[in-house]
Parts: sequence; C-alpha cells; structure tokens
Amino acid sequence: LCDEGLLLISRRISSKASRHYINSSAVSAQVLRELSEILIDIHGPYDNQSLVKNSRQRELVDRIGVLEKEKRKVKAAWEHMKKLEDELSEFESESPSPEMIDYLRFQMKEIDDAELTEEDDDELDNQFNLASNANHILSSLNNTTQVLNDDSGSVIEKLSTVLRDMIDLERVDKESGEKFSKTLNGTIAELQELSIDITAYSQKIETNAASFKELETRYSLLRQLRKKYGATVADILSHAEDCRKRLGMIENYDEQREQLKNDVLFAKAVLEKLAEKLSKERCKHAAKIAPKINDCLKKLGFPDSEFKIIRTESELSIHGCDHIAFCFAPNPGEGARELKEIASSGEIARIMLAVKTVLAEVDDIPMLIFDEVDANIGGKVAAQVGLQLKALAQGRQVLCITHQAQVAANARTHFSISKFTRLKRTATSVKTLSRSEQVSELARMLGDDTKSSAAFKHAEDLLQKIA
Repeated sequence: LCDEGLLLISRRISSKASRHYINSSAVSAQVLRELSEILIDIHGPYDNQSLVKNSRQRELVDRIGVLEKEKRKVKAAWEHMKKLEDELSEFESESPSPEMIDYLRFQMKEIDDAELTEEDDDELDNQFNLASNANHILSSLNNTTQVLNDDSGSVIEKLSTVLRDMIDLERVDKESGEKFSKTLNGTIAELQELSIDITAYSQKIETNAASFKELETRYSLLRQLRKKYGATVADILSHAEDCRKRLGMIENYDEQREQLKNDVLFAKAVLEKLAEKLSKERCKHAAKIAPKINDCLKKLGFPDSEFKIIRTESELSIHGCDHIAFCFAPNPGEGARELKEIASSGEIARIMLAVKTVLAEVDDIPMLIFDEVDANIGGKVAAQVGLQLKALAQGRQVLCITHQAQVAANARTHFSISKFTRLKRTATSVKTLSRSEQVSELARMLGDDTKSSAAFKHAEDLLQKIA
C-alpha cells in the first residue's frame, strides 16, 4: 500500500505489449487477476443467464454459506478415490497370463545365467578389442623388442657404448662426465624396464588370443543382451530386477487386487461421509438464505412471490452429492418451479440482485460493479432496483452502468459516458456530472432534456426525492 493507505492499479499500453502495475511495481496479469477477484465483483448481463444453471446455484449457496473449507475436503477425497480407482483399473488391465509369466522368467534367467557385473562393460570391450587385434599388436611389440634388445646394434647396446665413453670423459672433465653418465644410466634403466613390461604385455596378448573363441562368445552374448535389455550392464541388471519384482507381484496378484479394492471402498466411504457433512451444511444455509432472498424480492416488486432452494440427491461427484435448484413462484397460487423453466429475463435480473444482496452480508469484496442489471425492466420496478442498489452500497462501493433514470437517480455520483470521433479514431469520454448536469442527463434518459419539459421536472423530482 501507499503511505496514504491507497492501492493504485494501472496498466500501460504500447504497440508491443501492455504492462500492469500495483503501486508502481510491475506485476503479471495473473497476479492482477487474482487481486481483482478479491477487490471487485463484476456482474454483467450474462451473469443473469448463468443463474438458471444448477451448478451456479450450488456455487452461490456455498459462497453465501462460506463452505469453502468443506468443499476442499470433498474435492480432495474425490481426487484420492479417483486416483485409487485408476490404479485398480490399471492393475486389473495388466492381469498376468501364463505366457507373460513364462516370458518374465525367461528374461530373468537369461540375464542371471550371463553372470554379468557392472565392470564387464569396459573390461569385456577392452579384452575383445585387444584379442581381435592381437596379431597386429604382437607384430608391433616384437619390432619394438628387437629394436631395444637385439644383440647386433640394439638401442640399449648402443647406449651402453656411449655410457662407457662418458665414463672415460670423467677422467678429463669429471663434472660433465658424471652428469652425462647419470642421465645415460637412467635412460638405459628405463629402457630395460620398458623391455620387461613389453614382454609381459606380449604374453598377456598371447593369452587373450589363445582364449579368443571363449571371449568372442561372451562378448557376443553381452551385445545381444544390450540390444534386448539396455545399453549398459547396469541397465541389463536393472531389467532383471524389474522382472523379479513383477513376478513377485504376480505371485501375490489376487491379494494385491483385493487390497486395492478395499482401498477404493474405504476412500469412497470417507468421501460419502464428507459429502454428507457438506450436504447438511448446504441445507442448513439454504434454509436461512431463502427467507432473506424473499425479503429482498418483496422490495423489488414481488410482494407475493415465493423463492425456494430445493436440494435433492445427486450422483456422487467432486462437488458432493447435492443437486441444488433455485425455484420461484412469481404469483400466489402457482407452484414454485426451477428458474430455467419459468422465469423471464427481468425476473432473473431481480432475483440475481436479491442473491447479490444476501451474498454481500458475508462477502468482504469492497467493490461491486453491475453492468445493466436493470435490463428488461422499467417504471416502478426500476425505481425499486435503484433503491436496492443504494442499500447495497452501504459500507462498500457500488458502480452501476444503467440506462434507467429511476436507477441512476439513486447514485451519489454520476458519470456520463459518450463516444466521439477524433482524427478518424473513435474515443470514449467519461465525465463527472455536476448537480445541474445530472438533472439534464436524467431528463435525456427520460426522453426530453429541455428545461420546460415534463421529463426535466420529473428528473428534478427524482433527485430531490432520493436526496
């Protein structure tokens, strides 16, 4: 909030996009929408038509009764029950066949018989690669060994000759001779060690080559298992474990199915209990709401009408087990019937206004906006609607868009909305009216805004009477 306790909402519109602000801080459209739902209740012409829908009638009863907590519990219980039903359905759809059991056992045995370890991924690949290239590798190693160890001019023999020369150098230049001799000794030792390592490595390659057939068979098996069950040994072993678990579940299939059925029945019992509690609350509040709406309707031109809220049992759903119906008898001697069967648009508009009036007793929304709530009515009834809107405005802001002078006269402040063309573009103008302008505008709405007209005098009387 601002320092003055104000909440300033603005929207900046450009050719590229629009931005929303609350007290100069940018917010998303979703945040603004959620805030608006708390601050403003907009009632338009189409909302009247929604009143004939039983789902909307149920929502209004719940809202007036402040039953949001009970509704959330029913919704959560319904979703839990449906989740369990889906699990049961999926479980039963996978009812095991003898073929499936045999196939799972075959896969598990095939993997287990291979006796794989996760190290086999790299080890078998390396061993097979070496064994399959053994001839080429041994040829290269033999060449290297000959160069290092051949009696006739091997590298080690030649370096040994050079070493003897460096030892002779020590007699003339001890420091340089010792330095060179030390380096040559190290090099010769490393080459001798290298020769030993190469010989051992050659023997390993020869051993792998000797068992190549066995290695090839095992490597071929690994490749087949990779194609069937996964790219790595870890994947293959995981598949075997999955088969083991599924077989375990199949062995206890009947027991698990029975457990799932019991879970569904228990969840349904919980749902039914919560739905019954919600139903009782709805009935209790409906009994309180109907008389209040009847009182409002008497003020709106229905002195002898009867409004009832009828609850009947419905199929259990996410909304509970109630079918809520707003029933209305506009005249004495007529049985109350559902709004969608008998009510005219003018009657529905007034019933909705009565509902909104009752709803305002429990709603904290500070602003109500009515867009042509007085459609399809006029005369005395329009005046009564205006008085009801004025009463509704006690303690909150009511903004009403109307074409009825009898309704507008009840407002404390009047705005005139008009359209005009400027630079070949249509613009809308909103103007706050002074007292004299209010009289002229009401007279215009009544049909004649000349000061000598009866409409002008009637407009003055309306404002005087309301004041």
